[in-house]
Amino acid sequence: MASTEISTGSQLPDSDLNQDLKRPKRITITVNHSLYTKLVERSSSEGRSISNLASYLLERELEGTS
Repeated sequence: MASTEISTGSQLPDSDLNQDLKRPKRITITVNHSLYTKLVERSSSEGRSISNLASYLLERELEGTS
Protein backbone atom coordinates (compact mmCIF):
# COMPACT_ATOMS: atom_id res chain seq x y z
CA MET A 1 0.00 0.00 0.00
CA ALA A 2 1.35 3.46 -0.90
CA SER A 3 1.97 5.96 1.86
CA THR A 4 2.68 9.67 2.06
CA GLU A 5 4.87 11.49 4.58
CA ILE A 6 3.22 14.53 6.16
CA SER A 7 4.85 17.37 8.05
CA THR A 8 4.77 15.46 11.35
CA GLY A 9 7.12 12.93 9.80
CA SER A 10 4.66 10.07 10.26
CA GLN A 11 3.71 7.71 7.47
CA LEU A 12 0.04 7.47 6.51
CA PRO A 13 -1.52 5.30 3.84
CA ASP A 14 -2.76 7.46 0.94
CA SER A 15 -6.35 6.48 1.73
CA ASP A 16 -5.99 7.98 5.23
CA LEU A 17 -4.18 11.15 4.11
CA ASN A 18 -7.32 12.97 2.97
CA GLN A 19 -9.05 12.21 6.28
CA ASP A 20 -6.05 13.48 8.24
CA LEU A 21 -5.93 16.70 6.22
CA LYS A 22 -9.58 17.40 7.07
CA ARG A 23 -9.14 17.09 10.83
CA PRO A 24 -9.02 20.32 12.84
CA LYS A 25 -5.50 21.61 13.53
CA ARG A 26 -4.25 23.24 16.72
CA ILE A 27 -2.31 26.49 16.75
CA THR A 28 -0.87 28.63 19.52
CA ILE A 29 -1.00 32.42 19.44
CA THR A 30 0.05 35.20 21.78
CA VAL A 31 -2.30 38.13 22.34
CA ASN A 32 -1.98 41.24 24.46
CA HIS A 33 -3.83 41.53 27.77
CA SER A 34 -6.53 43.84 26.40
CA LEU A 35 -7.47 41.45 23.58
CA TYR A 36 -7.40 38.47 25.95
CA THR A 37 -9.77 40.26 28.33
CA LYS A 38 -12.17 41.01 25.47
CA LEU A 39 -12.05 37.38 24.33
CA VAL A 40 -12.75 36.13 27.86
CA GLU A 41 -15.67 38.53 28.36
CA ARG A 42 -17.24 37.80 24.96
CA SER A 43 -16.78 34.03 25.17
CA SER A 44 -18.38 34.06 28.61
CA SER A 45 -21.35 36.13 27.47
CA GLU A 46 -21.86 33.84 24.44
CA GLY A 47 -21.43 30.63 26.43
CA ARG A 48 -18.52 29.32 24.36
CA SER A 49 -14.87 28.61 24.97
CA ILE A 50 -12.17 31.13 24.12
CA SER A 51 -10.81 28.67 21.57
CA ASN A 52 -14.21 28.26 19.90
CA LEU A 53 -14.73 32.03 19.77
CA ALA A 54 -11.26 32.67 18.35
CA SER A 55 -11.79 29.99 15.71
CA TYR A 56 -15.19 31.45 14.79
CA LEU A 57 -13.79 35.00 14.51
CA LEU A 58 -10.83 33.86 12.39
CA GLU A 59 -13.05 31.83 10.06
CA ARG A 60 -15.50 34.72 9.67
CA GLU A 61 -12.73 37.20 8.91
CA LEU A 62 -10.81 34.98 6.51
CA GLU A 63 -13.86 33.72 4.64
CA GLY A 64 -15.08 37.29 4.25
CA THR A 65 -11.85 38.30 2.49
CA SER A 66 -11.54 35.35 0.09
